[in-house]
Amino acid sequence: MELDTVFQPTTATTITPPLEVGLDDIQRILPVGVDVSTATTTLTRSTTRYICADCPSTFSRKTDRDRHASSLHGAGPKFYCQIQGCRFGIQGFPRRDKLVDHMRKGHRDTVQANGV
Repeated sequence: MELDTVFQPTTATTITPPLEVGLDDIQRILPVGVDVSTATTTLTRSTTRYICADCPSTFSRKTDRDRHASSLHGAGPKFYCQIQGCRFGIQGFPRRDKLVDHMRKGHRDTVQANGV
């Protein structure tokens, strides 16, 4: 399993904006309400993509790809919901923060009633 697989798009798929693009040109292209400063940063970002060795997912950062691989494809610990009858009591979550989100969103009433 090669974890450092990097996807470099060909020049045909790389978007290179013209050098003489002005702020007015960018505002005309973007949908209404999009922050121009964020959009120009997006236009100049690197197009390097890191590919998961076990599925077709790609990531712009190596650390995101590594976290994805260890949490979804690794044999790491699972975090299980303790609420009776919840399917995540059997299935579990690969990451603790996902269990916390689930408890906060999926069992809001139960969590508040127990004072957790």
